[in-house]
Amino acid sequence: MRGYDHRLGISFPARTVEAYQKVLTDNTSPNLKQKSWYNMGNAYYRMGYMEEAIDAYKKALALYSGDMESKFKLEWTRQQYEKALKLRRMSPPE
Repeated sequence: MRGYDHRLGISFPARTVEAYQKVLTDNTSPNLKQKSWYNMGNAYYRMGYMEEAIDAYKKALALYSGDMESKFKLEWTRQQYEKALKLRRMSPPE
């Protein structure tokens, strides 16, 4: 769900990141932490924070290297990030 919560003054993905950060600090389950990092990566990607998304997917994979979804999302996000950097370098100065 994308959008903005006017009551709290933050976007839905930002609220999602906050919720997963709480899970990471409040729990010791490696499985739950791995899923939280993966989902934080998704939220960061939706907000356009590709570097943070990449970092979150890497942390998810550090907890469970066999997670194919995290591997796919990591590679996809890296590719999108590289494309964005190339476009930025090619755009005329303002």
